[in-house]
Parts: sequence; structure tokens; C-alpha cells
Amino acid sequence: MALAVFALQAVPVLGPAIAQAAGLPPAFVGAWSAAVWSAALVGTLAAPPLLARHDAWWLARACLLLCAAGVACVASGHLAGLVIGALLIGLGHGIEGPMASHLLASHVPPLRRALWFSVKQTGVQVGAVAASLVLPLLAVALGWQAAALAVVVLTLAFAAALQVPAAGLAVARAAPAAGGAFSALVALQRTPVLRALAVAAAAFGAVQVTLNGFLVTWAVTERGVSLVQAGAWLGAAQAGGLVGRPLWGWLAGRLGSIQPLLLVLGLVMAGCAAAVGAGISAWPLLVLYGLSASGWNGIFLAEVARQVPPAEAGTATAAVMVVMVLGLVAGPLVFAALASVSSFGTAFTVWSGVALAGCAALWRVRVQRLGR
Repeated sequence: MALAVFALQAVPVLGPAIAQAAGLPPAFVGAWSAAVWSAALVGTLAAPPLLARHDAWWLARACLLLCAAGVACVASGHLAGLVIGALLIGLGHGIEGPMASHLLASHVPPLRRALWFSVKQTGVQVGAVAASLVLPLLAVALGWQAAALAVVVLTLAFAAALQVPAAGLAVARAAPAAGGAFSALVALQRTPVLRALAVAAAAFGAVQVTLNGFLVTWAVTERGVSLVQAGAWLGAAQAGGLVGRPLWGWLAGRLGSIQPLLLVLGLVMAGCAAAVGAGISAWPLLVLYGLSASGWNGIFLAEVARQVPPAEAGTATAAVMVVMVLGLVAGPLVFAALASVSSFGTAFTVWSGVALAGCAALWRVRVQRLGR
């Protein structure tokens, strides 16, 4: 996960240098990210039939190979390379979630899944932080293309190293799912619990991506702080997410239940969004915002896997991720539209309602279970 995110972040981190080389405006990164997540949606839909046809460790290597190939295309410095690179990296990220859920559900006992799904998800923060710290230094010393190629070499090396666990930790292929390439959509249509969880994932994902994407702009334009101070505020929120993922995984394991903790996290992120909308920017609030809005993913994926037999975990994860990716794409667009007609503070206030909508979906899951 960390290396896949490391590859994904190569373009945003090296964006100014890439834009200059390719003759593009710096804002091209936004369109590039949209292309990545659009391709990820295709990869997610393809993951269930691939898991039924191929070994999950093979797909793990395929994920990294796609990401490496994508960054190699980006390193060409041409517009066509950027487009192809976005599509390849997106496809890699699309198959990562279902593949990882299938592997973990096959090897990790149910009571320990919350922790280990959360540990896996810390790779998001690890990869993002590593890219932010390492790639600019390499670009200054060797040039941005050399920095991109270093990502390719590292990713390929780890893809080869995955042969070791693949040989020692064999896992059965996923159960064939009805619907072929659209099996994830079929699972959503047939399983009300997955539909409710998917709505919650889209809501919480939209809250997370807007926190990471707009907090700095809100701080500079509406709180009047320096860019350095605003970056420190975002760093505090990111640190909260890095701590929160394993922390909530450990706590869920101790509690023996995930849904109540997810509901609490949803309520906390709703309260934090409302507080930021009101202009509050205290350090503890920002850390708490990150703990909730960036810390929910791991235990959430464990809860999705808990709803189905291990052989169906990949399909269930793909089903939820299809809707979640839509939230990741639409969330920033809607948030930006709200901010443009009103203010970023107003948008954050509205976003507290988005978090509450996710809580309502989770409550529906709980009511459905109690009613059975």
C-alpha cells in the first residue's frame, strides 16, 4: 500500500517540474488526479473476476507493476505519457483494495482483522509522507525524471520481493461472483448491508479528501495565516490520521465490535467539520479531525470483510469501493462549488452534514442486523 501511494504521489509532489517540462499549467494535477480515480473505478470493477481467476499474490504484484509502468510513462515528460500513466496507476490502485482484503481475510482471524486492516491502511500516510520528503530532494539533486525513475526501480524491486510471501502464504482464489465484470455492482444490488456501508464509505471518503485538499486554502484565505502555518495545521491533521488508523484498529479489537466505533468517529468528524466551519482552528481540534476523518478506513474495511465469507471479501470490498471512489471524485468538486458561491467555512459546515449522512447509513446497518 505504501509503495502504491508512493507512486501515486509522484506526480502531485513533482507537479511544478513536470508542468514546466510538459508545457502545462500547474493546475494540471487536478485533472490528472481525476483521471487516476476514474481508472481506479474500472480497476475496482475488474478486481472480483480477476481474484476468481488469478492468485491474489499475482494481483498484488500486478498492482505494483501497473504503478511502476505508470510512473515510467510519466517520466517521459510528454502529455501522452502523463495520460497513460494516470490510467495505469489508477488501474493499479483499483485492484489494490479488493486484493488486499482477500489476502487479509484469508490469513487473519476475524477478531484481529480490525487491527491488521488498519495497519495495512497506514501505508497511505507512510507512502504520502515518504513521497513528500524524498522525491523533492531527489529532484533537486538529480532532476525530476531521475526522481520518478527511482520510484519505478523501488516499486519493481518490491514487486519481485513479493514472491517470498507468495511462496509461503498460499491463499485460495476468490469464489466466482455472479455478474462477471459487474459482480461488484451485482453484490451491491443483492446485499442491503453492503449498500448501506457503501453510502457511509462515500460520505466519509468525501469528508477525508476535502479535509486534506482544502484545509490549507481555508486557513490562508479565511483565517489569514501564512502558508507555512497552514501546512503545519494540515500536518497535525495528517499526523492524527497516521496515529488513528492503528489506534482504532487496536481499540476495535479490544471492544470486539466495529460499528459502534465507526459511528462515534462519524459523529466526531461531523463535529470537527462544523467547528472548522465556525472558524475554530485549535491544534487539538485539527488532530481530532485527522484522527476521525483520516483514521476510519482500516476498521471500515475490516467491517466490510466481516459481512461475508473470506472467499467473498474481495468482491464485497470492490462493491463498497465503487461507491466510495465516486465520493472521492465528486466530493472535492461539490465542496469547491459550495466554497465558490459562499465560503470555505460554509462548505465545511455543510460537510458536517455529509458526515452525519454516513452515520445514518451505518445506523441503518445496525438496525438491519438487530432486526434479523
